[in-house]
Formats: sequence, C-alpha cells, structure tokens
Amino acid sequence: MQDFTNQSTDQSNQENQFHKKNQLRQEKQFHQEKQFHQKKQLDQKRLFHQENQLGQEKQFNQKRQSDQENPAEVSAFDLSLEDCVLCPRNCHADRLHGGRGFCGEAAAIRAARAALYYTEEPVISGRRGSGTVFFAGCNLGCIYCQNRQISRPAASVLSPGSNTGSVDLTDYKNMDESVSREKQSSEEASLPRLMEISPDRLAEIFFELEDQGAHNINLVTPEHFVPLLIPALRRAKKEGLSIPIVYNTGSYERVEAVRALEGLVDVWMPDLKYVSPALSERHTGAADYFRYASAAIAEMVRQCPEPVFSDGSHTLDCPDDADDPLLVRGVLVRHLALPGCGDDSRAVLRYLHETYGNRIFISIMNQYTPMPQVLFHRQSHPEKATALSASPDEGTPSRTAASFRPVQLSPEDEALCRRLSEEEYDALVDYAIEIGIENGFIQESGTVSPSYIPVFDGTGL
Repeated sequence: MQDFTNQSTDQSNQENQFHKKNQLRQEKQFHQEKQFHQKKQLDQKRLFHQENQLGQEKQFNQKRQSDQENPAEVSAFDLSLEDCVLCPRNCHADRLHGGRGFCGEAAAIRAARAALYYTEEPVISGRRGSGTVFFAGCNLGCIYCQNRQISRPAASVLSPGSNTGSVDLTDYKNMDESVSREKQSSEEASLPRLMEISPDRLAEIFFELEDQGAHNINLVTPEHFVPLLIPALRRAKKEGLSIPIVYNTGSYERVEAVRALEGLVDVWMPDLKYVSPALSERHTGAADYFRYASAAIAEMVRQCPEPVFSDGSHTLDCPDDADDPLLVRGVLVRHLALPGCGDDSRAVLRYLHETYGNRIFISIMNQYTPMPQVLFHRQSHPEKATALSASPDEGTPSRTAASFRPVQLSPEDEALCRRLSEEEYDALVDYAIEIGIENGFIQESGTVSPSYIPVFDGTGL
C-alpha cells in the first residue's frame, strides 16, 4: 500500500471519461498527503448506465453461474485448520498441531502492526485514517513483495546492508538513500516483530482502533486466518463495532472461504494481479491464480453488488476529494502495474470493466518498488522462499512448505529489477480511459520508495 495523489476534475468537461491525460501532472494535497485521483461521474453517463442496468445484471448473473460451475468451487469445504485446504494451495497441513503450509502460519493469528494508516484510497483512509491490521504470512508469496518481511518471515530478509554477495543494490539505494540508511540501521526493518494474538484480543484491537478515530478496520492479507477471523468479527459486531470491515486480499482464495465471511465484511478490497497463467506462475508459482481470483471477486460482488458511501449515495460526484464520502459497502479492486507486463495489465482492466462495469471501483497503482530480493533472484542465488507450480489435485498427500520447489527470477522478468516507467503507466491509464472505465483511482509519481513501507514493530498489538 502506498501514498496516493488527488487531481482536480475539470468542471466544464462534459465528455464521459475516466481521466484526461493532461490532468495526470497536476498535483493536489489532501490531508497533507499525496493521495488518489478520483474521477467525477457525469450525469449523462450515469443515465446511460441506468438505462442499461438490466443488461448488466443479466451479464453479471451469467458470470456468477459460470463461476459456480468453475472448478474453483468444490462440493465440500472445511474451515478446519487440522487438514488445511483454505486456499487453492491445498497444503493439507495440520496447522492445528503446529504444521505450517505454504502461508507459513500455524493455528494462531500472527500480526505485525495495528495502527491508523493514512495513505489508502481517499474513500478508505478519509481524514482520520484506516485502522489497519497487518497479518503475518501469505498464500501467494510474490517474488517482488514489498512487505516480504512479514509475508514470508521464514525467508531471508534482505536490507540494503545485507550480505548479498555480488548482488547490485544500487537501484534500490538510489530510490531514497537517506531512508535506506535509516532502515539499514533499524533492527525492526530486518527483524519484524510478529506477535500472536487471540480472536478475542483481535476484537479488542478493532475497538481500540475505532476509539483512535479510524474510519474502518482494514484487514491486510487475512486469507489464511479466516477461521480465526470469523469469531473475532462476530464478537466485534455483536458488541457494537460501528465502523466498516475492509478485507484487503491478494484474492488467491476459494469461493467458499469468501462466502464464509458473508455478513461480516462490508468493503472488499481484492487485488487482481494477473490474467496470464504464465505470468502468475513465474511470479507466485500459481498458474491458476486468475481462475480462483476471478471467482473469488465474483462472490465478493455478489455480496456487495454496488458501492454505498457514507452519505447514502452510490457514486462520487464531488471534484474535490476532501469532500468525498467514505466507502462503507462495496468492492474496490486493485491492480498493481508491473514493469514489462503492460499486455496483462490491459487484460486485467478489460476483464474487470467488461464483467462489472460501474458495479465496482478500480484502483490502478504505479507503486511497484524493486525490492532487494528481486535483485537477489537475478543473481542466480535462489532464495529460500518457495511456491507451488500449480495447485495439487484433491487427495494429494500432505506436503509441507519445505517440499515446494524454489521460485527464481526468469529471464523474461528482468524488467522487475527496475521501476515502472512513466510511459508504461500513462499508457495503461490511457487504455482505461479508452475502454470507458469511470469508477477509478490512479496514483501520481513519488510513490516508489522504501519509506512508504510501515515499520512492523508490533505497534497496537
């Protein structure tokens, strides 16, 4: 997650579009932070979509039926951690008795930070911040993850001062040399403080964040803790938690796990990282990512079929983000644009727009930061983090994380060792405008720096 920038919307512009190219360079301060740009929806275009609502609903229902027939759903689903099949990795790990699957987590919730976070999309962070809980572990393990300290805590954590042999970290250092020096000398930067918390304690944390003024509770990478989240969420809601629950996920989930959270999650904030199986296989070891992620997102939209804002509206009209209401129910899909992967990014945007139209918001992010482990991969020194080449079939014998094959940076992914260029990002935004995306957010420059990575020191736990 990163810092975002707002732009002013031209009041006299009567064309229906997402963003004008010449608006992308105009910076605007919001809550003393650079934040997202929000597109003003025009009355004429809204009327057009209202007239076509029945057709969109028919398309959506057809997509739901297709997803239900997709093998991403299985007839019997078990939330038990004793033989864990919560996600498509199908590890069958006995997490209840200390076993760890691909996510690296056993049967206790582990987290690294619970605090107000101000640099999400403005409809999430608002003025007072989002009450964000960063969980440990991850079932994707993207090789470029900027939160790898906590998402893959068992893997070697590299800092700018780490002993990486012949690895050239110049590009990383040049991003923000002063911040790199600070993080190099910080014990917390290389040794995150991960703390075990009970579901009851997690519910208490929700109330503490609410008391601090949080607009919502933002659960970051919670997928592998769903059976433990459910009692915490139920208790909090029963005891009067009055702010929305935001579920911030990489989307490599089973539909059944998402369905188990129905009524407990108010705002779904999933990633849609890839359409290409080859790309997702190389970056995460999950060639079936799109199959599962698209089905999971369809279930999220089923539960929250249209956006609802704190003022009771279903859209954002104000040209000034400072006056925008907060998203209290709905789906906001994020896509991180990766260097050298423009074709797949366009496929992601096209799929989302053609499938959901204005039922969802889309956030197009340019914050890709080439972290040290990516450069480490490039030097033919495979790291210890692991991934599956594909999800095992049902009935596959139990496997542990140690038996998964290592993932290395392939020659096709050399571009991951650099930042996303301005031209690449502008071309993607232009494409979003061209295909008619209206409900969206973009990022301005200045979001690529290790300084935006939170300090995972156990704050608030």
